[in-house]
Amino acid sequence: MRSRGLLLTTIAFAMATTAATALAQLRAADLGKREFEGKCAVCHGKDGSGLGPYAEHLKHPLPDLTAYAFE
Repeated sequence: MRSRGLLLTTIAFAMATTAATALAQLRAADLGKREFEGKCAVCHGKDGSGLGPYAEHLKHPLPDLTAYAFE
């Protein structure tokens, strides 16, 4: 009986830890998206193509960020 309680406690802890980690990753991804939309999308565009609303006012064309490979 005692070992069963320990096993259930361990499983519950593992599930809670996994859920907390997944939630933290989602928050980090959302934070990055908000950061890009707030500071970069004005020039680079929401899709990263380099055709944002202010891109035409710059002296040099912006790179298409969608063309870069991320490893």
